Amino acid sequence: MTSTVSSLKAHLSENLKRVAGGETVVVTDRRVPVAKIIPYEVEDLVEAPAAGPFRAVRPNLNKYPEIDSMALLVAERGDH
Repeated sequence: MTSTVSSLKAHLSENLKRVAGGETVVVTDRRVPVAKIIPYEVEDLVEAPAAGPFRAVRPNLNKYPEIDSMALLVAERGDH
């Protein structure tokens, strides 16, 4: 099946149902093919082992435990 970009946008749910049913949709822009939407296949996934142990992304938020950040915030806002 072929669909223009504007038609694809206007009828996205219908087109995705067709793809889920096994069809391939070729998307065209001014009659030039620009993309192909193909059915998703679970077999295409590859599970890879972890690169290393999990580590938190957030920095240590308690880096300066001797500083009362709430007191600083209240003082800065003048809410005392």
